[in-house]
Amino acid sequence: MPEVKSKKFKEVGGAKKYLPWKEWEKDDFVEGEFVGTSEDNYGKTNYHIKLSDFQLPEDKGFEVGDTIGLNANGSLDYKMESVKTGQHVRITYEGKIKLPADHKFAGKDSHQCKVEVAEEDGSKASDLDRVL
Repeated sequence: MPEVKSKKFKEVGGAKKYLPWKEWEKDDFVEGEFVGTSEDNYGKTNYHIKLSDFQLPEDKGFEVGDTIGLNANGSLDYKMESVKTGQHVRITYEGKIKLPADHKFAGKDSHQCKVEVAEEDGSKASDLDRVL
């Protein structure tokens, strides 16, 4: 019988953590690898970021290496169309705005996010921020 060498394993696909947008403060951010998406119970997209850096409320227990799930919002959905799985991103919360009269959801509050993607050499991020 051949000798079986012991292998080392590390856990992958750990539980995703979540923070509702209403608990974010202006200029809070997450940075890390965009690892994919999933669909929530309402058919909306959730974006998963493996954290390498962040500024979030300390009492929420986030750590570097955690994967955070970000709920869809109009601003984030639109900007994430340009991001590919595996890219290093920074998503910064910019607060809420009232949607203009000509918008489908006129008068409603809308969470706004700035999305940046690291350039190939990793020296700086390219701003993908777009106005709805």
